[in-house]
Amino acid sequence: MIRFDLGALLKLALIVIATPGIAGSAFAGGWSQSAKIESIEIDASGSRLFVRFASSIGNPDSCDSTDLYVYRLDTHSNPEMTLSFLMSAFHAQSDVTLFLGGCVPIGTYGFSASRPWIGIARVTAP
Repeated sequence: MIRFDLGALLKLALIVIATPGIAGSAFAGGWSQSAKIESIEIDASGSRLFVRFASSIGNPDSCDSTDLYVYRLDTHSNPEMTLSFLMSAFHAQSDVTLFLGGCVPIGTYGFSASRPWIGIARVTAP
């Protein structure tokens, strides 16, 4: 089990989530607006993390949908760190700003739409 000091973690101004490119995605990117995380979901395979925000944070790449922002857990060597980082921000109700690096095609409930891909996450203390 990995344990983090929540106070120290929230003092971290920026975490870079090193993510290889995703085939078929646009890759212009841009920073989002800040908002609090409303929910965090993981798909059944454990390969993707979906983050939902309490208010609109933007869509710099004009993805089809912004109901969920996607982080690919299956392409990283340490996905537990990212999950812990985002869960800490969620529980502390800190504002989160994302660098969105393109669109990821995601199919849910028989409907397929591209959603923003999380490249970098920044947390500011409440």
